[in-house]
Amino acid sequence: MKKLPSFRDHIEERPDDYTEVVQRKIQHMIASPRDHEWWSLFLSQMKEIVIFDTPLQNDSWSISSHFGYYGRRFHPIEGVPLYFHTGIDFQAPVRTPIFPVTDGILEYSGYGLHNGNYILISHPDVVTEDGYRLTSSYMHLRSYDVSFTSYQKMLREISLNTYPAVPMYRDTKIGELGSSGMHTSVYPHVHIQLDFRKEGSPIVAFNPIELFDIPHQENTTATIMSRKDFQHFYQNHENELKAFGPLWKKGLK
Repeated sequence: MKKLPSFRDHIEERPDDYTEVVQRKIQHMIASPRDHEWWSLFLSQMKEIVIFDTPLQNDSWSISSHFGYYGRRFHPIEGVPLYFHTGIDFQAPVRTPIFPVTDGILEYSGYGLHNGNYILISHPDVVTEDGYRLTSSYMHLRSYDVSFTSYQKMLREISLNTYPAVPMYRDTKIGELGSSGMHTSVYPHVHIQLDFRKEGSPIVAFNPIELFDIPHQENTTATIMSRKDFQHFYQNHENELKAFGPLWKKGLK
């Protein structure tokens, strides 16, 4: 198996005060933006190992929030400006089918207060020389179509989540797009996060946009610094937002 180089010298701690928004139990690192060229080469090497697809396998989506420094935005629920976004939000109609970004192994499906209905998939073919493994998360789903049986859950608990390995394929429908949990967009969307994980080590999130051949953009709320300005922004876009139904009001509460 071809292994990716260690990124140990090319990461840094997430720059915003993440604890104000979500109570985290593990340190969260990100790909250093100063090493953009290094990470571009790293992602190119990933694409040589496995094939990546967008999680929505049709043309009915758009990006409502980008990653990180491109994805800085006002957090409408907590009122936090310059919130560092560690994933990509794919906006599309509710019930749009969601698929894995590449083949992998099911690690979790269930509900969390912040993530809503979500799925975690590991990708054992994408590993680094020092033991980090790629994972992908799919959050705020309307529903999930993959899960462990009660017997499988018992076996995984006994085996420390190593057996049985339930395969997920790129053409496996794993759930439907929705708006569950605490999300920061007024649009129905699925939050996709790709990161590297290793037992006892920080989670390392990176910008996966180059894996999908999507151009970078800055979020429209990147310069908003107060809830008052945030409300003014949505008042100016009221007609556009009403087209998405009652969910458009969520960000104004």
